[in-house]
Amino acid sequence: MLNLFSRTVHVFLSTSAKQSRCIASLSALPDTYQMLYKTCRDFAEAELKPQAAKYDRNHEYPGEAIKKMGELGLMAIATPEELGGAGLDYLAYAIALEEISRGCASAGVIMSVNNSLYLGPVVHWGTDKQKQEFVTPFCMGDSVGCFALSEPGNGSDAGAASTVAKDMGDKWVLNGTKCWITNGYESTASVVFATTDKSLKHKGISAFIVPKPIKGLELGKKEDKLGIRGSSTCSLIFEDCEVPKDSILGEPGFGFKIAMMTLDAGRIGIASQALGIAQASLDVAVEYASKRIAFGKPISKLQAIQTKLANMALQLESARLLTWRAAWLKDNKQPFTKEAAMAKLAASEAATYLSHQCIQILGGMGYVSDMPAERHYRDARITEIYEGTSEIQRLVIAGQILKEYGASLDVAVEYASKRIAFGKPISKLQAIQTKLANMALQLESARLLTWRAAWLKDNKQPFTKEAAMAKLAASEAATYLSHQCIQILGGMGYVSDMPAERHYRDARITEIYEGTSEIQRLVIAGQILKEYGV
Repeated sequence: MLNLFSRTVHVFLSTSAKQSRCIASLSALPDTYQMLYKTCRDFAEAELKPQAAKYDRNHEYPGEAIKKMGELGLMAIATPEELGGAGLDYLAYAIALEEISRGCASAGVIMSVNNSLYLGPVVHWGTDKQKQEFVTPFCMGDSVGCFALSEPGNGSDAGAASTVAKDMGDKWVLNGTKCWITNGYESTASVVFATTDKSLKHKGISAFIVPKPIKGLELGKKEDKLGIRGSSTCSLIFEDCEVPKDSILGEPGFGFKIAMMTLDAGRIGIASQALGIAQASLDVAVEYASKRIAFGKPISKLQAIQTKLANMALQLESARLLTWRAAWLKDNKQPFTKEAAMAKLAASEAATYLSHQCIQILGGMGYVSDMPAERHYRDARITEIYEGTSEIQRLVIAGQILKEYGASLDVAVEYASKRIAFGKPISKLQAIQTKLANMALQLESARLLTWRAAWLKDNKQPFTKEAAMAKLAASEAATYLSHQCIQILGGMGYVSDMPAERHYRDARITEIYEGTSEIQRLVIAGQILKEYGV
């Protein structure tokens, strides 16, 4: 293993940690992470970006690139060194995966699945024998693993596994079908979830490590996908597939717990992949806008285009901070379920938004394969679906904030937990939970952006762009949250008996004084164009 990076202890911004500092930008990180970033950026530029269109066009697995990524330690970043991994943390993983995905989203998802979904649970739950057989050989890129949870009829319902594993004394016999399995064709082992005791429902699900190929396991057709076409996706079909007794991962009945813990970590991976796609989209948009002449000047000089670029940069930066925060919490063994869901939701929707706006800025050139914009658009779409749809992320976030319970969100949560409609508190209704999740996400994004700007000022670093981002995000969050608070309260939100209407009135000025939202967007765009050398 070519281990380029030593582990460095650091602290990330956290509301639960009194003595914490903000990772305000990549330059604020220790040299370890900056070296990792540069290595991955250089590799992606040289090895992935020039080939990404070919991988996509030909539905070609980037095998040689994956092996080179393994040699750099990228296929097992958070796996301990004694098992053959790089021995780094999840923040390092997030930084590396973003850069790889910026070069090629297909390579990014292959890397993500092997790191988070396959190696993650085997390292955490596996026996010494299982780790020797199913971890070490998967660190160098010669072999990759996959994760088999989804089923044709179950989708996002991880607790409803219809695949069964029957205890036959000295072995287990698996029957059932798993679908949408990334790395399905190239993988040589899979973490598979199956029901071992139907009477226990989700507590009767167990996890298994299944080598591939193996008798009784057939692969379905390769799916012809909208995007990430360089990675294979297929079904795993088990028909009386016999696996050894010691193939079980953890204990019988631990499968649902293993799946949930793995998905929490995996969402950091998908968020990082989405960030890479989003960053690539912004790169293309800025480069094109600086060269395209219309109305006698580069379109980057037009306020309409600058507003788009500012919105793109704001959504990207807030999603990045959310992702890094989730990674830091995981690294420091703090709860991160809500934060991982926020990161995945924000980053995947940022990828979709930025790739859409990139095409809009390019116009007709964004709609053809001569430019990478349309590929980014197609690649981005899956990030809102796999490892939990955006809808599922919102329900996860809402569930967490209802447990926790600035001012508008407090009022909305308190009211929703007490107001009875249709025979239950309205906080139990998914329509309300979705609103609460959106409110919490926008608030947390704005808070991180604000703290970052403050940290930069405190440390005598440039903060013009970051202050404008903070002011824009926070003021629009105040307006949005106070509006949604009234919506949740209904008529009670419209009268002065409740504080919601006052919050709504107070919030409105924040988008006006000390520079309107429109001015903040122009400030942000001006700074971005400078950073790109335009």
